[in-house]
Amino acid sequence: MTVTSQLDTWVMLAVLLAAVLHASWNAFLKASVDRLITFAWFDVTALVIAGVAVAFVGVPARESWPYIAASVIVHVFYRVFLMQAYRYGDLSSSYPIARGSAPLLVAGAALAMGLAEPRWAMLVGVGLISAGVMSLAFSRAYRLRRLDRGVAYALATGLVIAVYSIIDAEGVRLSGEPLGYIFWLFLLDSLPMPLYVIAARRDVGLRHVLGLGLGGFVAGALAMAAYGIVIWAFSRGGVAEIVALRETSVVFGALIGAILLKEGLGPRRIAAAIVVAAGIIVLKIF
Repeated sequence: MTVTSQLDTWVMLAVLLAAVLHASWNAFLKASVDRLITFAWFDVTALVIAGVAVAFVGVPARESWPYIAASVIVHVFYRVFLMQAYRYGDLSSSYPIARGSAPLLVAGAALAMGLAEPRWAMLVGVGLISAGVMSLAFSRAYRLRRLDRGVAYALATGLVIAVYSIIDAEGVRLSGEPLGYIFWLFLLDSLPMPLYVIAARRDVGLRHVLGLGLGGFVAGALAMAAYGIVIWAFSRGGVAEIVALRETSVVFGALIGAILLKEGLGPRRIAAAIVVAAGIIVLKIF
């Protein structure tokens, strides 16, 4: 199904809100002692919320269930590649590469598959947002002089983000029940990582989860809301534009770090924010 219309203002605002929520839970993850266990706790949170919600929403159409199954499988690879990117690369570099490369990959795939029309505003807007996001990966202390493991896993993560975005965009449009698609996806998608942690790291996981407390539950709910909003937006607008807007979360995260965590703003973050803002303006006005 092809969505060619310009993004509605409310859809854009909703996705930008999702980006802020995404940046917020990632700030919590960044400060976590054990990111694998924290991710698992996020999934437990989503499992509880979705388990209740599915009783009150419609069941997605039969045509959308293969997409739900495929998304669950691809999300497993997303978690694995992201954790490996953090293991072998610096968080401040790996994360922007992963998130910034995804909109370009989605735009290319959407055009190749006939899911989007090659509008110049879409190409320029997505390109500007991706460039602004990925620029945050570069600093005086870090250069992509060679394709090391961290960079390779970050790029692989970006590819997987692109794949599950395309899958969920098509799946939710076929579902006839966007909320049903969202909550059933979260219910099934939230099972693999907690089961793995229970099997492999039960003792460590329990101690760490007790330390996460209410803050971990809130962060998990924010993570769920962030992507839930994006999936809803997929049913209303073009996938490439929506993914690009979602990845502005990296810039919001940098601004949160600068303002709340006193990490300093600096010319690089200011320039990135300006480039991303220009991309958003292009997507909206043109």
